Amino acid sequence: MSAAPFFILSGIVVIGGAIGAIVGVHLLTLLKAQGIGLAAAVALGALVGPAQVGGRVIEMAGRGRHHPLWTMSAALGLIAIGIGLMALAVGPVGLAIILYGAGNGVFSIAKGTLPLALFDPHRYASLMGRLARPSLIAQAVAPTAGALLLDQRLHLDFRRFAISRLDQCGDGGGTVMVSKALAMRQ
Repeated sequence: MSAAPFFILSGIVVIGGAIGAIVGVHLLTLLKAQGIGLAAAVALGALVGPAQVGGRVIEMAGRGRHHPLWTMSAALGLIAIGIGLMALAVGPVGLAIILYGAGNGVFSIAKGTLPLALFDPHRYASLMGRLARPSLIAQAVAPTAGALLLDQRLHLDFRRFAISRLDQCGDGGGTVMVSKALAMRQ
């Protein structure tokens, strides 16, 4: 077994798992930060599960006509597009969540089938164990790391909000002072 493909696949599985853990835990917070009410955020978050199942059904409908490498590429593309649309607040949030969920569902299949296609099938069980350990550690750490990053982002957004409010009050000098103070603290 060549080391480079294993480490690349391991990196993909670790990053994919960490992203899934962060989004899974913090989706409602992220949606609320975009100004979406709690009830709507919960309703939108409920789209992830059916989208995962839908993505898996569509993938299985192909009956293995696509190499697992293409399946993994499609999964990562859907996840990236979904998260990108959510982050940039472009288009309907529901569509972004459905794309993310479908990609996440297909990713769960691809991370099991791609190692089987790329490496020796007789070593599949030990290979999956070697792939799972770093991924599970990343999934355990990711929500806390995401919370710390999200907390920092929300504080920064509050600072920008406060500075913009000072500016709107016509206190340009106050804005300069606050901006300098924040720059000195960082």
